[in-house]
Amino acid sequence: MNEQNSKRSGTNVLSRLLHVRHPKAKQAVITAIDLLGNAVINAAESGSPFPLKRRDQLLDYILTLMGRDDEDGFADYNDLLRTQALAISACTTLVSVEPKLTVETRNHVMKATLGFFAIPNDPVDVVNPLIDNLITLLCAILLSGGEDGRSRAELLMLILRQIDQFVCSPIEYQRKRGCLAVHEMLLKFRMICVSGYCALGCHGSCAHNKQIDRTLFRNFSKLPSAFVLPSREALCLGDRVIMYLPRCADPNSEVRKVSAQIIDLLFSISLSLPRPAGSSISPEVIELSYSALSSLEDVIAILRNDTSIDPSEVFNRIVSSLCILLTKEEMVATLHGCSVAICDKIKQSAEGAIQAVVEFVTKRGGELTEIDISRTTQSLISAVVHATDKHLRVETLGAISSLAENTSSKTVFDEVLATAGRDTITKDISRLRGGWPMQDAFYAFSQHMVLSVLFLEHVISVLSQIPILKADVDRVEDSPVDSHTEDGKLQAAIFALTAFFRGGGKVGKRAVEQNYASVLSELTLQLGSCHGLTYSGQHEPLRNLLTAFQAFCECVGDLEMGKILARDGELSGNERWISLIGDIAGCISIKRPKEDI
Repeated sequence: MNEQNSKRSGTNVLSRLLHVRHPKAKQAVITAIDLLGNAVINAAESGSPFPLKRRDQLLDYILTLMGRDDEDGFADYNDLLRTQALAISACTTLVSVEPKLTVETRNHVMKATLGFFAIPNDPVDVVNPLIDNLITLLCAILLSGGEDGRSRAELLMLILRQIDQFVCSPIEYQRKRGCLAVHEMLLKFRMICVSGYCALGCHGSCAHNKQIDRTLFRNFSKLPSAFVLPSREALCLGDRVIMYLPRCADPNSEVRKVSAQIIDLLFSISLSLPRPAGSSISPEVIELSYSALSSLEDVIAILRNDTSIDPSEVFNRIVSSLCILLTKEEMVATLHGCSVAICDKIKQSAEGAIQAVVEFVTKRGGELTEIDISRTTQSLISAVVHATDKHLRVETLGAISSLAENTSSKTVFDEVLATAGRDTITKDISRLRGGWPMQDAFYAFSQHMVLSVLFLEHVISVLSQIPILKADVDRVEDSPVDSHTEDGKLQAAIFALTAFFRGGGKVGKRAVEQNYASVLSELTLQLGSCHGLTYSGQHEPLRNLLTAFQAFCECVGDLEMGKILARDGELSGNERWISLIGDIAGCISIKRPKEDI
């Protein structure tokens, strides 16, 4: 009974301390709690441990005290920041006390503190220590959390993803803080993987380490290292690389340097981890990986000692190393996540991401499956759609062209046409701000020295496989979804041809001339199909096709055929239709007597 009264009394005393208003009083309370936590840690070190049963409650008190209340009387912003810095430091102490934090408490602490990464830089002498304390807190959460290598890797990924918003922030000091936090956490994580850890932050061998190591590995002594250490897959290297790679092209030199160190740490850790049982990696591949890592470390050494080195040269060397270090699965994950990197709020970093994607698909594109190519194309299309900068849109379209050139062009073209088809059904493409991105893609393909012929042939092939829409009696039982899909595919292909004829320039014109017969034949067949649709009240497909046909005539220089289409193209009636085809045939026989249609 006395013990219960004592506990209740202690709780009441603590709760009354929450009502202090003056900044010095708040700081005193927080410092007292911090000292209590340190006393528990020191007692454990000396072999006389005792529990801190109200640890989670004390954490909650600290988080309450560091908040700003409208009535707390804070007149000095600096005092508030100092209180918050002390509070974060005290949180670090309590987090390091056994038992481990529950998931709920951990998330509560992170939610209450991560926002400090966004506070303004000034006053520097107060803010910098606060940020340092925050990074130390996150490291403590990592070091004291998890049960084995796998769970710690999961916790690491959880925290890193929480920091991502600051790593890719448009505000320079937030990016710098985010990168510094990631770097410190990876250093601590590597320490766990290599030699265990000390909750007090000691490196290498120490008295605390031995005690904690025994506790840590007691339950895993009979398990293989794969259970104690994380797997390479747990590091999510593909996702992490595409998050930090744009920072390697950041305008800020410190951010560039730290982000390069982050990538180096990720692969340094991954190469030190045990390989999965049964995995077969040739000695040559291992040697190449270590050589690429060594090259990456050389770059970092140069960055430390020579600030005058060309940033683009450094970035190129980092990308070249990554081309070797990433496994096939990691490369695929990197490419799938490229949309966010290309849409980075810093133009210089976005350009770096595009450059990296081009390099990856040029050197490793042959390893991608059809599904990989399709998903990568979708990511690049998403980046094109969301790009607000015209130059970045053009560069991203160049990356799509590079993907088509170095992998399966058919798969890339199919994805672009499928997206265009959906757009024609769901959007008013004539009123899109900044123009229709898919039309820009058609222009890019038509002007490409290698892809122009391939794209034209692909579009003609697609058109030849589309049935006569809604005029075909065999389609009566088809679902509305299938019908809409075919409608979109037809319109996308026709718009693609129009863009090709008008925007291909000399390269596009050469491709059209090479495929004159097949293009003209398909346009004529489609003209008949679209005329059939007008009887059911569908006039839009015919108008779009006539626009494409007119563009074709302008492209090949057949003005007479263009006049005939302008005069008679939309006229209905079988006799008029037969006469139109005859007039077109007459133009061909005069203009191109040797052409075999």
